[in-house]
Amino acid sequence: MRQSVKEIGKKLKSSLGLRYFPVGIMYSDVRPGNAKSFVKKGAGCIIPLIFSSAGGQTVAIDKDSTGWDCSAFFLGYKGWIFTGIECFLTDGSVFGRNGERFIKTKSQAKEYVIAF
Repeated sequence: MRQSVKEIGKKLKSSLGLRYFPVGIMYSDVRPGNAKSFVKKGAGCIIPLIFSSAGGQTVAIDKDSTGWDCSAFFLGYKGWIFTGIECFLTDGSVFGRNGERFIKTKSQAKEYVIAF
């Protein structure tokens, strides 16, 4: 008997005692009709979409619905996040926001992003 992806996800979630459904990625030229996605670029972070997926919602992301530039970069739609990312990852300021201080120096942050 063939099971749907949703049924398999439910069994896996239950068997492993997971709080959320496992999230899988499928590349396709066809967007699922029931998929949730951003309406346009710059609409925010993709993390809420990923959580929607972990909650059982089908999610679709394409080059025109990636949200912020960093999401487009990590999804492979852009070659660079944004000018000033090294400031955001350290103690600088970018777009009126203080840096997050994840990495000690701006040069280390730039190296990390380039290596990614």
